[in-house]
Amino acid sequence: MKKVTIESSVKQRVELVLGFGDFNRLIIEGRLVLDERIETNALNTDLLPVEFTKTVGLVSTEELAFSAGQSLDTSFANNDTFGWSNSFFEFDHKIYLILKTEIRVFDFELNLLDTVPLLSQLSGLLGADVGNDGFAYAVRWGGIYKVNLYSGEVTLHYNYENLGAELTANFAFCRNVDGRLWLSKGQSGVFKVFNFDKHGFDSDVVFEGVTRWGAELFDKERGYLLFCNIGGGSYQVYDSKSLRYVGDEGLPASQMGGFISRKKNRMVVSHNDFLNLHVLNDVVYTAQLYIQDGQNAATKREYYITGNYTFLSRGAGVVIRGEIIAAILQGLDVGGGLSSNYLDYVVSLKYTDGNYALLRDAGSSSFAYRGFNDVGELFLESEVTIKLLPQYLTAQI
Repeated sequence: MKKVTIESSVKQRVELVLGFGDFNRLIIEGRLVLDERIETNALNTDLLPVEFTKTVGLVSTEELAFSAGQSLDTSFANNDTFGWSNSFFEFDHKIYLILKTEIRVFDFELNLLDTVPLLSQLSGLLGADVGNDGFAYAVRWGGIYKVNLYSGEVTLHYNYENLGAELTANFAFCRNVDGRLWLSKGQSGVFKVFNFDKHGFDSDVVFEGVTRWGAELFDKERGYLLFCNIGGGSYQVYDSKSLRYVGDEGLPASQMGGFISRKKNRMVVSHNDFLNLHVLNDVVYTAQLYIQDGQNAATKREYYITGNYTFLSRGAGVVIRGEIIAAILQGLDVGGGLSSNYLDYVVSLKYTDGNYALLRDAGSSSFAYRGFNDVGELFLESEVTIKLLPQYLTAQI
């Protein structure tokens, strides 16, 4: 083996000749394998980016503001026909509501997206949430039922004759916490815990010192459980891992519990036979844009953006100036919402400012790793192509 040592501090180019003649072909012919990865600040990913091409346009530049706790809309589910509406949860960035004879699917503005008939009736529902396998698990007095959210098929998953009696006559707060189904036992901070892996119940979980109960909320992003009296708006907040008291929060009242989606800035609560949607924190929407596939109007979806933006006329269109990647990602509506570190998922952006076709490419790194900022001008309407690391599509960032 030939050893080459370079002692100079100046960069040098070295060519090592191993020989001459036909035998050289045995060395140079073959396959070259490259270790492809994207360098980021924190993700340490070996996954290559995914590319999207979308058309982005302008709907309105009118500013829209909401105050914390403000009610946005209500989804009714007739109690006489469907039963109580406490069997609801967030899944795939949508709201699923399981009723007696059907599943209703809403977006986070409570627009009805889909209705799936149940193949078997589920009367007397006490609660529901989605499991790690993508199936919903609905609780009734007779046991736990597995629900296919796509086909509406219902199967008995766990038969427990006295399950309802251990919970409460009216409802059971039911949430998938750390891969287990937590069912309220109708006592202050006491839960019966169903383990999916063991196909049975673990020991009860008890939150000490809870004096408000009957309407529990689950804050998945923070891992908190919030307890309040039915119809009340003052919540005791507990960490679901340590079971320790965190503090009190004033939030919109609930009759049968609900959940908080912080990346969506939304709070969903139940009031007997309907769901109510609230803004969690103060928010000001700068404008409303739309996004679609090419010129296919059937795929068009309008959305609001937050951030500091200005608009100006250019040619036959309008230019939005500011954090244009953030504006695009809010339209893609993936990952549960826009994260503060979103630039660590972005690898490339191809777009136009109305004057030039532009390409910003971080190569084998993310924008954040390269030190790229998110300031630019995007022509509306125009086509953009963005490359993202796949974690942005799957992680609840």
